[in-house]
Amino acid sequence: GKTGATAKGAKGTQEKPGPATPAELSPVRLQVSMSTAFNNGPFEDAMRAVAAEDTPENRKALYAAMLETSFLVPTEATPAVSGEAARIVVCPAGEQQVAVAFTHEDALRSWDENVPWISLRGAELFQKVLETPADEIAINPFAPEKRIGLVRPGGRVTRREIEILAEGRSPQDAADARGGEGG
Repeated sequence: GKTGATAKGAKGTQEKPGPATPAELSPVRLQVSMSTAFNNGPFEDAMRAVAAEDTPENRKALYAAMLETSFLVPTEATPAVSGEAARIVVCPAGEQQVAVAFTHEDALRSWDENVPWISLRGAELFQKVLETPADEIAINPFAPEKRIGLVRPGGRVTRREIEILAEGRSPQDAADARGGEGG
């Protein structure tokens, strides 16, 4: 079988954050500037490449780009006290719990205009998500009721992929080592 990461349009099944069971994060990374620029073009290009042609080479490029990407990660609230931890938002999506991450502010704001967020890079995001009950990560999900649609390419990262990426490794390399059996 194939690994579960998809680079197709994000499914609009995300609900607004409710009671979450989040991982704790350092508030030092809280972003306050709305003008912060992120150069996540290589990751978005890699998602488009996998959507167009899902090959081992394209997946290798996708996973490598994931580890270099700075993700915008919604948090439950801005800590009121310095030193207090921010917590990653985990949303119910049917039977699953889903963490969400975005490649650009426009995608984040199309999902929720007012949610506080932090920036986490590659493996750090995956390590923090492992501290939550999330079954997967939705990249650039959108709120269908807003009728804005998919602002940036998106997809899903499975728990197995999260575990491997948290170690700074490529799930494609793991699949290749098993003779092409995806994870």
